[in-house]
Amino acid sequence: MADILTYTPQPIRVTNTAAVQPRHTAVDVLPYAFLDVEIVVVGWEGTLVGAQIIIGIWTGLQNEVDDAWIAPAGSTVTLTPTNPAQTLRFNGNFLRYSRWFVSSSGWGAQTAAEFFIRGAGRRRGEP
Repeated sequence: MADILTYTPQPIRVTNTAAVQPRHTAVDVLPYAFLDVEIVVVGWEGTLVGAQIIIGIWTGLQNEVDDAWIAPAGSTVTLTPTNPAQTLRFNGNFLRYSRWFVSSSGWGAQTAAEFFIRGAGRRRGEP
């Protein structure tokens, strides 16, 4: 049975700058061999023509400092008003902790976006 992973306990509003999940709230994914992470934008502010946001998942061995967090291959998504949700699947290519980030380079014409992230962690041998 998969365990529910909560990256954002409520929707997070970000403006058109880079943002990152506070490291002390990073999700401990050590027990899991597989992760499914769903990223959903639930609100857009400002001009929607050309609106987009790049959100990704970092992984790291510790949650004490902001250094040494990496983005595994395939760990970012570009979301738009017509494509507001995507799921990332990780098959063991992650470290002990996991947290979200918003890229500063992926902003479109909008002034803000609101999103949530949730996931499921599965141990090896589980369906």
